[in-house]
Amino acid sequence: MGLQPGDRVAFDIEGSDLRLRIEKRRTLEELRGSLAAGHRYPGREAERSAARRYVKGRTLQEDAISFSEDFRKLNVDLHEPDR
Repeated sequence: MGLQPGDRVAFDIEGSDLRLRIEKRRTLEELRGSLAAGHRYPGREAERSAARRYVKGRTLQEDAISFSEDFRKLNVDLHEPDR
């Protein structure tokens, strides 16, 4: 049967039929290349750099929105007639 430690056994039942299926355990090395990739992995440092740029951009964008809202409030306050 070829059953090894770490393998899984599955029972498939269809109607009155019973089938035993062995699912072989595979190492990460054996799985490498089994899925198609849309692009090559650029490496850990490139991923970290991209994440830092993304977070920095989000922070700058949030700061710009906050500044814009504050400036708009200030501008309204300056142009309101004195009561």
